[in-house]
Amino acid sequence: MKFFQCLVTAWRMTILAVVLAVTGCTSVPFEADVYPDDPDYAPVPSSSLKAAPSINGSLYKSNYSLSLFSDQQATRVGDIITVIFDEQYNSSKSAETKSQKDSSNAATPTSVLNTVPGWKNLG
Repeated sequence: MKFFQCLVTAWRMTILAVVLAVTGCTSVPFEADVYPDDPDYAPVPSSSLKAAPSINGSLYKSNYSLSLFSDQQATRVGDIITVIFDEQYNSSKSAETKSQKDSSNAATPTSVLNTVPGWKNLG
């Protein structure tokens, strides 16, 4: 009985996979509402951002406001601004390296003779 239920479930999953695969391959024809040279989608030219010419004098200019008690800020096209960068860098680096090696060798006549095969315990 359990085998039959597994077989039915597998059959249903296979049918579902086939249906999903077939529907994924279909497409709906798309008709574009935008046509070449359509005036509704024509690019809009940008407005000109030119500063008005000022030729009145070196100190007084009629197209600029003359405010003696306010802060003069660059608000018009063509005004000169100054940008000041204040950068500070701090860095530090330290390293300690220590190396130490101790070794010792001791050679006696008996230790040399014990290394030769056949000459054991001669000393």
